Amino acid sequence: MGWLGDTVFSIREAATHNLKKLTEVFGVEWANEAIIPKVMAMGNHPNYLYRMTTCFAITTLASVVSMDVIAKSILPQLLDKLAEDDIPNIRFNVAKTYGVLIDVLRRLPEEGTIYALEKEGASFTPSPRGMELIQSRILPKLEKLQKDDDVDVRFFATTAANSVTGAAASGEPMNTSP
Repeated sequence: MGWLGDTVFSIREAATHNLKKLTEVFGVEWANEAIIPKVMAMGNHPNYLYRMTTCFAITTLASVVSMDVIAKSILPQLLDKLAEDDIPNIRFNVAKTYGVLIDVLRRLPEEGTIYALEKEGASFTPSPRGMELIQSRILPKLEKLQKDDDVDVRFFATTAANSVTGAAASGEPMNTSP
């Protein structure tokens, strides 16, 4: 876990991939007790690198955690803290992370993980709860981020929000003005 705070990006990136591999081996329950709380606590760290790494870790872990972990452990932290961070790079990485979570939640069944089900080759039906979480907990924050003062935050928030409706494929120009 200490490597998640390293000053070198490639070290932090490798650490997040190691957390994913550990979750694949030891399971979601273990990760929810041993990893997720520490990753989410980094979202409160005064050093922006730790907060940024929280976004990267969530993005990397999204496919190996369950609906409950996303709903109860991940989304509250993003919604309550990081989406309103003072640093624009944190906010636009939150928007990018929301985009990944949208992709996962659109496909995630009520039980299990995307990784485990794809590994088994099992067919599965996405849970309606995933779309409910997108509509009630992610899109309102993305709408707020789309009105951000920073153009990059607006761009990534718009891109993530459009991934729900497919509006990005329509070729309509994005309004980047506040």
